[in-house]
Amino acid sequence: MKQKILSFATIVFLAVQFISCSSDDNTKIDKEPDDKEPIETVAINDTKLIAALKELGYEFEGNAIKVDQKVKETQTLNLSSKQISDLEGIKAFENLNEIKLADNKLDMAFDFNQLPETVTAIELQGNDLYEFYNLAERSIDKLYLPEKARFNMEDVLNFYKTNKDAVDNGTIDMKMTVKGELKTYTTLREIPDPILREYMQETFPSLFPNAGDLLDIATPMRIPENTAEFQLGREFNQSKTKDPNYDETRDPDSYDNTYLWMDETKEEFKTTKIENYEGIQYVLQHKDYGATWININNNHQAKNTTIEYLKIPDNGISWLWMRNFHIARGVKITNTSLKQLNFTFMSGFKTLDLSSSADLFVGGSLTMSGLNITNNPDLEEIIVPKSKLSDMQWGQVRLMYLPKLQKADFSHLNSFWGYSYFKGLPVWNVAFPKTLTEADYQINIGFDDVMLTTHKEKCIELMHKVEASTPKYWFLYCGIDPKTGKWNNTIFMDKDGNLL
Repeated sequence: MKQKILSFATIVFLAVQFISCSSDDNTKIDKEPDDKEPIETVAINDTKLIAALKELGYEFEGNAIKVDQKVKETQTLNLSSKQISDLEGIKAFENLNEIKLADNKLDMAFDFNQLPETVTAIELQGNDLYEFYNLAERSIDKLYLPEKARFNMEDVLNFYKTNKDAVDNGTIDMKMTVKGELKTYTTLREIPDPILREYMQETFPSLFPNAGDLLDIATPMRIPENTAEFQLGREFNQSKTKDPNYDETRDPDSYDNTYLWMDETKEEFKTTKIENYEGIQYVLQHKDYGATWININNNHQAKNTTIEYLKIPDNGISWLWMRNFHIARGVKITNTSLKQLNFTFMSGFKTLDLSSSADLFVGGSLTMSGLNITNNPDLEEIIVPKSKLSDMQWGQVRLMYLPKLQKADFSHLNSFWGYSYFKGLPVWNVAFPKTLTEADYQINIGFDDVMLTTHKEKCIELMHKVEASTPKYWFLYCGIDPKTGKWNNTIFMDKDGNLL
């Protein structure tokens, strides 16, 4: 009998041990001795967020927050001024109604989908944010925005227009930082520079209510303002005789002397004296704007830093030329109509992504399709995808003085047109097609000494492809003309790089 009892006890003991050891190793649980329900955990990546939550008394297992009763019952979180840059894991607070994130390190873009669906109040002032994704999908009754939100003409503006009556009567508490102070959100914007403001008032009068000095970003553009060309400053260099830095042995494309236009006193040169370009964003991003040609030049010698983030939405702009701007926070182009992009003396951004402009080279000389990227010292990659259209893709390509360019893929091009130049590219990982489509028009390709020494084989290979595709071609050496001792961009050479 004792033996049977002992055996039974042994069986029970072993069964208990088996059950206790058979838990899934991947399941994050934490059980108190008297707690029958396992406590789930959610991983959090940001160490600053972990520290802030620990300060508020929340418990962690490593970098994972324990989703205990305290977390489940939390309705308000004050995480202001905690140096937080990543909110991954915040959805652990499934009953959260309000979250305060003022004065943190949230940068560039904020996605409202990263918050629990229960959140209806959020404070974001004091963060360096330009984009606010999926805002329209949320039901929000309190929204505090940072100062850079004034440039957002998509999610923020659409949220306001949808809820304008509720914002205006105070049902929705929507505020934005203006010169360091939270104020009720409006769509009125300042144009700080008086010369730029005057030009915009003359060119786009419908955007200025009651002929005032404030621009309303919510106002539709009238015809013909919606197609009015935006022309600021001067693109072309002054006569060499007026240039104190003129050097006959230097490539004119390698330096900028358009500041000389600022000495002109005639009215037609007035916009060369603009010092602050804040406000051009309100035209370039306007959903109704679709001018063929935008040409904006900063003629000051010092690069202007007021355009921290350049955004060109899908609004119909065809040609975009810009000169001498520092754009520290990047360039975002989602325009599908773009046919010509000219960026000269532009800095601050590493990637130029033209993924949305896949039809850039469709049309060739018929649409003046081209890409001119010159003197962009920080640029490392150019992304130009293949068009989905079956049409021929042929373009005028000029890549010049790009010391950090690592990658650019033009392997989908069928051909070139006009004058294409490649100069000053120490690293040339530029891909071109194996063969070019046969053509009966003139194709001109130019290289400088850097290209013909450092990348001679690639240059010769491209010239051979051109020669095989058309009977009409010029191959040009760009450098000191041995006959004159001066710089010349049109010194003829053969397909093997020998001067003629």
